[in-house]
Amino acid sequence: MVSNDIAENTRQGLISSCQKQKIPWAVMGNKYEIGACIGKAYRVAVTINDQGMAESLIKSLEAVGAKVNTGVVEWQK
Repeated sequence: MVSNDIAENTRQGLISSCQKQKIPWAVMGNKYEIGACIGKAYRVAVTINDQGMAESLIKSLEAVGAKVNTGVVEWQK
């Protein structure tokens, strides 16, 4: 997950790395919301390294309106 208020160059670098490695990604929430979700201070990006948890998260995102295309998750507002 990448926050929607991350610096553009940083966002493009992270997303480019994910695309090259065929890693699903999502842009959603701001850096404070993402940090709060994991019990930390603000975070501009969070990785999910457990495949089962990642798949569960993708299903949850789809359930609330996220669009999943070719292994890439993008948050729909």
